[in-house]
Amino acid sequence: MHEISTSESESGYRLELNGNIDVRVANALHTVLMDALAKEKQLTIDCNSIDSLDASFLQLLLATKRASQSPVTIVVGPNSPASKWFDLSGLRHELATA
Repeated sequence: MHEISTSESESGYRLELNGNIDVRVANALHTVLMDALAKEKQLTIDCNSIDSLDASFLQLLLATKRASQSPVTIVVGPNSPASKWFDLSGLRHELATA
């Protein structure tokens, strides 16, 4: 099970993810991310409540950061369940800010 919560303010767009984020939700998540990028505002992606993820999610995050004309902040705390996946992939420094 997964949940994608979004909120928008003048300063930016916030996306909070929780549950299992994998290839089964990649298409829906891609659509949400592209809509957020089209607004050309700061985008914050909060990964602290993700229980598990797969390579498709990490690829989507990389593509989002590279495609964005506006700042993209990916938040994954050191004690969050997703933290180990960012470390195992070797992408923590490229992707995560917290």
